[in-house]
Amino acid sequence: MNLEQSGEYLNTRRKTMQQLAKTLQYPLVLVCIFIIMLVLLNYTVIPQFNDLYSAMQADKTMLVNMLTLILNYLPYAALGMLLVVFFFALTVLIIINLKNTELASKLLLKIPVVKTYFKYYVTYRFSREFGYFLNNGLEVKEIILLFKTQTINRYLSLLAQTIEQQLLYGVSLGDAIEELDMLDRRLAVFVNHGEYNSNVGQELIIYSEYSLENIIIKIESLTKKIQPIIFLILGLLIVCLYLVIVLPIFNMMSTIK
Repeated sequence: MNLEQSGEYLNTRRKTMQQLAKTLQYPLVLVCIFIIMLVLLNYTVIPQFNDLYSAMQADKTMLVNMLTLILNYLPYAALGMLLVVFFFALTVLIIINLKNTELASKLLLKIPVVKTYFKYYVTYRFSREFGYFLNNGLEVKEIILLFKTQTINRYLSLLAQTIEQQLLYGVSLGDAIEELDMLDRRLAVFVNHGEYNSNVGQELIIYSEYSLENIIIKIESLTKKIQPIIFLILGLLIVCLYLVIVLPIFNMMSTIK
C-alpha cells in the first residue's frame, strides 16, 4: 500500500511539472517570436526601404518617419522589458538562496506577485507531505522531527520548528498552522475538521490538491492577461510594417508621375 501511494505521489508531481511547463511555454514562445520579428525587420526590411528612398531621391512623409521610428525603437523597448523581468527574477532567486531561511521567507512574502505563489507552493508541499506521512501511520511529533531534520526543503524545516514550539505551549495543530504566515490560513480549517473526524491526513491531502489547482489557475490567469498584450503589440507591429511598406510605394509612384 505504501509503495502504491509513493508511486501515485511521484506520478502526480511529474504530471504537475509537465502541466506547469505547458502553461508557461506558450507566452514565452510568443515573446521570442515578437523579438525575432523586430530584429529581422530592423536589419532587413527597413534598411532596404531607406536605400530605395535614397536611390529614388524621394522624401519620406511624416507618417512614414513616425512608423519607422516606432519600428526602430520597439526592439529596445522589448529588450528593456526583458531586462526588468530578468533582474526581477534574479532578485527573487537571490532571496530564495539566502542562507537565513526566516529572512528569505519574510522577504518573499513581501513581494506582491511572488508572495501568492510562494504561499500556495509551501502550503502544497507542507499539506501533501504531512498528510502523506499521517496516512502511513506516523505521529505528528515524528513527522515534525522528520521535517526538521530533512535538508530537501528548508522552508518545511522552518515550519516544523515553529509548529513544534507552538505545540509545546499547548496550542493545537490547527491553531499553530493558522498563525504561520507561510501557510494559507484556510488550511487550519481543514486540519480542525480532520481532528474532529479523526482524518487529518486525508484532509491535508485534499487541501494540497486544492493548493496545487490554485497555483495552476493563478499561472493560467497571468498568462491570459499577458497574451492579449502580446497579440496587441504584434498586431500594431504588423500594421506599422504594412504601412511602412505600402506608403513609400504610393509616395514614389506619385513622385515618378
